[in-house]
Amino acid sequence: MKRILLLAASLLATAASAQNYTMQRIDASETTEGIALPAAAPAVAVDVVVSCEQVITGPYARYAQKYLGVRAPLSDKTVYEITGANIALLPADAPGIVAGAVPATTVEAESYDGSATEFARISPDRLSDRNIAPEAAAQAAASEIFRIRRQRMQLITGEEGENVFGAGLKAAIDELHALEAAYTSLFLGKRVVTTQTRRYIVHPVSDRTSYIVARFSVQEGMLPAGDLSGEVVLLQIRPTGELAVTGIAQASEKERAVTVRIADNAECKVLVGAAEKSSVVLPLLAFGRNVRIPIAAKK
Repeated sequence: MKRILLLAASLLATAASAQNYTMQRIDASETTEGIALPAAAPAVAVDVVVSCEQVITGPYARYAQKYLGVRAPLSDKTVYEITGANIALLPADAPGIVAGAVPATTVEAESYDGSATEFARISPDRLSDRNIAPEAAAQAAASEIFRIRRQRMQLITGEEGENVFGAGLKAAIDELHALEAAYTSLFLGKRVVTTQTRRYIVHPVSDRTSYIVARFSVQEGMLPAGDLSGEVVLLQIRPTGELAVTGIAQASEKERAVTVRIADNAECKVLVGAAEKSSVVLPLLAFGRNVRIPIAAKK
């Protein structure tokens, strides 16, 4: 029996190597340990890369032009964008084959101080418990920004801190940079950009070539496939339909044989609306054909 199985495996390997076929045994087989069932067909994994940009308005944003000479965002904003996608075959029995979010791959933050999306409860310009008007507080914060810049320049040029040098000088300058960033964020706010990859699993079937894997909204990001408020994220499959099995000896009805499924190459695309995000050619068993390959008679 072992000889039969080894010969069958040899035939499959030889045929696949000669013609560069992708094939999989689809009938049950007898082994020394019992009956082995055929493996399930590989699934198609669609990984969608989504970028989220958050702009959080600073409490002194309305005074940025007056005291700093720059314009600042005056309202919060969250914008999502699909920046890319990947398509690959995934074994049907692979662990974690359900769709869902994969942990964030990258996180970038600008004007970051403490929480990426919240400002400190006590602003760094509050040096006393005296209540002051917002504009007066903004003016005081702007004055502190300019004082920090002057002090940093004096340290760099040596006009101040004559005993501060080496690692101590670098630490002092880094501290002034951090303090300036905290004050500046009160005017310019914070901009936080996060990137996340979401995986969706598709099990292709022979009579279907389009699959809505999810939907997408610029305001809300990735949405369930059934949420009609979003734009369609589509997996489109185009098999060649020209699979010609040559160079493989096929068994007659009377011969001992194993049945294999030979995959057809198919162009797979991820489309968001009319925009193509990814394209790859994959060998898909669902669009292939079955072939019976003869094996030696049992001795």
